[in-house]
Formats: sequence, structure tokens, C-alpha cells
Amino acid sequence: MRNILPAILLGAAALMFGATARAADSDNLRIAKALSDAYAEVVGKIAPSVVTINTEKKVAEEDGEDILPPGLPPQFREFFRRRSTPPRQYRSQGIGSGFIVSADGLILTNNHVVENAGNINVTLADGAEFRAELVGADPKTDVAIIRLKDAAAAQLTPIALGDSDKVKTGNIVIAVGAPFGLKQTVTCGIVSATNRNKLGGGELRSIMYQDFIQTDATINLGNSGGPLVNLDGEAIGINSAISSASGGSDGIGFSIPINMVKSIKDELVQSGSITRGYLGVGIRDLDATMKKALPDVKSGAYVLQTYPNTPASEAGMQVGDIIVKFDGTAINDTAHLQALVAKTPVDKKVPVEILRGDKTETLTVTIKKQPRVLTGDAEKDDAPEEVETADKYHSEILGLTVAPLSAGSAEEKEIYADAKGVLVVKVDDDGAADRANLQRGMLVVLLNQKPVTSIDEFKQIEQTLQDKKSAVLLCRFGKNNDVVTLEFDAAKKEEGKK
Repeated sequence: MRNILPAILLGAAALMFGATARAADSDNLRIAKALSDAYAEVVGKIAPSVVTINTEKKVAEEDGEDILPPGLPPQFREFFRRRSTPPRQYRSQGIGSGFIVSADGLILTNNHVVENAGNINVTLADGAEFRAELVGADPKTDVAIIRLKDAAAAQLTPIALGDSDKVKTGNIVIAVGAPFGLKQTVTCGIVSATNRNKLGGGELRSIMYQDFIQTDATINLGNSGGPLVNLDGEAIGINSAISSASGGSDGIGFSIPINMVKSIKDELVQSGSITRGYLGVGIRDLDATMKKALPDVKSGAYVLQTYPNTPASEAGMQVGDIIVKFDGTAINDTAHLQALVAKTPVDKKVPVEILRGDKTETLTVTIKKQPRVLTGDAEKDDAPEEVETADKYHSEILGLTVAPLSAGSAEEKEIYADAKGVLVVKVDDDGAADRANLQRGMLVVLLNQKPVTSIDEFKQIEQTLQDKKSAVLLCRFGKNNDVVTLEFDAAKKEEGKK
């Protein structure tokens, strides 16, 4: 009995000490533990909806290099020519992620995960494996939908789709996927930014319609197609790409907002592809310097190109027009206009308000179906040598010399045969034009939104710039248009007045 009593007393003391320690947890620690449990609760809720996607596609290998004996005379080259590695096809394996959105086996993922895949195999969270087929894909948003071929035999848990318009910078988010093939990997972070667009490089280059949610939740190869979820366990995005100098996660990941996905999901399921509206213009944003030079314009899209036989050209839209409203909606920037045009029904007649020069006009545009391949910019030609001609004019304010198009080379006359303007034949070192990267060989089409068809017109418009700090030029280089803002140097303006 004497030996048992000390042990009982020690055990009781230990229990009392543990209870005291637990009672001593601070409020902050209890909150942290509750948050930890909340993360685990969300993951437990969404994990059954996340799948791993393995693909197999045939890839054609490029021809091998020619192998020739060293020092072989030229006349014997064809005799000895052979291929080191004959062209062949091989099977390429790919891995990505996705998430179940319906009880009948529909799964959302990225287009680049399943594009050109011959075989699509899906592994569920419980390890069950199924074959899947492509239902529809939209490369311009990088969204794809696949369906399990034997969904009735699967235990499926669809994920709830949230409202990405309610997502705020700083919100906590969770990403789930199979980075490097490590299935059901969970990472956590915050929303770093919303409405990210105009991103290029890597997989982002081919995504035309961008409105990404940026997150620092770790995303790596294999995470593509997996969900980005909020603390309600709702998918608010599809993890699509990263920005990285190393090829691995640098904490800058991009997710397609789920509301963009919702807007095309039903059409993808029904028809397999997306029909979008088409205007037929090349556009660019109005930057801060352009807005200073054009004080009457607060926002909009500047028209750089109007392509032939398109709704824009048929409605009379011109290069240099600034689109300020589309179908009654004020335009914020080019991405905004592209999104509005894309979702406009084909054959609908739409009022488009433009600013042409200093006048506002309204054009009626009949929207057409967007072609599979959009008209793109041609390659810029090399700048020609400086033109020597007596009929030229030097602008101290702009820091350039222009000449009539008739003074250009035969090549320039051919390139600009369908255009009007004055040719830039010289750019002053460190002048306004030089600082804006203007080059010889450019054709000035508009100066401060006014057409320039001769040297005299150029001079007249230039005289109105004496009391201004900047000017906007629409220039053509080869077959490409660009809009450039020139900011004046005070000393040059004084020289121009003399």
C-alpha cells in the first residue's frame, strides 16, 4: 500500500498540472488552434471533390541532325548524308488536376491539361481510377470540361461553386491539386490581387480573356486545373498558371475566376466550344500620358487597326477613333471592351460611341461571330535609311523631321500604298520623339487626333501644340499601327517659338 500511494499522488498531480496548463492557454493561442481546425475542416470538405488527371498524347519528334564525316568535300555531302535519329512518334505523359462539379461526372480543369490528349485517366480522392472523355474546351480562357465514362460506378462529391466577384485582396484561400504527381496536396495563402490581365509568357501567352485571381498559395507543375477555394469550401477559381523565373513556385500563381467559368460552362457542355462576338479592331489602352495630352478622354480603347470586311470597318470605324462606350456601357480599358464584345450575341446591332478628333459620334455595329484565328499584327519591317529630300520639315517641339510619303523609297511607297500621312525621315537624339522610341520609316497618320495628309497640315497642327505639354501621334510602321505620346521638353518648345 505504501508503494502504491506515491504513484497515485504523482498521477493526480500530473493530471492537475495538465488541466492547469490547458486552462492557461491564451486567447490568441485558442484562436490560432481554432483557425487550424477550420483549415482542416475546409480541406476535409473539399478533398473528395479534387481529382488527379493523367493524360497520354502522341507527339511527333523532329528530324534528327545531319551526320557527315569531318572534312568531307561539298560534292560528296549528298552521298554521305543520313539522319542520326529518324523521325518518329512517341507517347507523352502529362499530369494535372481537376474538380468534380456534378453528380453525373462532369469535371472542370484547364484546357492545357487535356489538350490533344488521346487518353484521359482520372484518379479520385479515394484512389478509384476511371477513364474520361473531353466534353468541351475553350483555349481562349484555358477552361475545359471532361466527363467520367463510368460515373455511375463512382462515389462522386461535387464541389460547391462560389462567387468570384466577392473575392477580395487579402482573403485566405486554399489550393488543392497534384503538384509533381503528389496527389491531394493542399497549400494555403491569400488572394494577392484580383482582375489581373494583359499577362504574357508561358501558358499565359495563349489565354486571350484574362481576369485572373492572383494568389501566393503555392502552385506547381501538376496543380493546373485544381480548385482555389475559400473558407466556405467553395471553388472560386481554377488554378491555371504561375509567374516564375525558376520554373517552380515563386509565390505568384494565377487562377481563372469561377464566374468566368460559369458564364461558359453550359455552352461548353452543350456544344463543346464557345461562340463569341467579334468587332475586328486592334486596340490599346489609354495610358496616363495619353490622357494628359487628350484631357477630354478619361477612359476607353484606342483603335490602332480596323481590319477589312469586319463589323468595325463596315460600320465606318477608323484608325485613331477612341471607343468610349459599347452598347451603352462606358469602356474602362481594352480588356473590358474585349469581354463586352465577346459576350455580345452574333448579329446583334450595337451602338458604339467613339471620339473622333474632338467630336463624339455613335456608330451602329452588327456583331459577327469571332473567327477561329484572329487577325494578328504583321512583323515590323526594318527601318529604312534616312531619306534626303528638299521638301521636308523639322519640328523642334516633336524632335523629328518629316517628309511627304512621295519622298520615300520604293519599298516604303509600296508598303504605305493604301495609307495617308507624312514620313518620319529623322529623329533627333534625346528629343521628344526619341524618348518615345519613334523611328525613321514610321508614317505619322494622326497628330493629336487630327488627320495628317501633307506637310502643310502637319505644320498647322504642330502650331497648336505650343502651349501644350504633350501630344499623341498615331503612327504606322510597315503594316502595324501604334499610338505614341510625346512629352515636350521646355527648352525645345522655346526654340520652336523662335
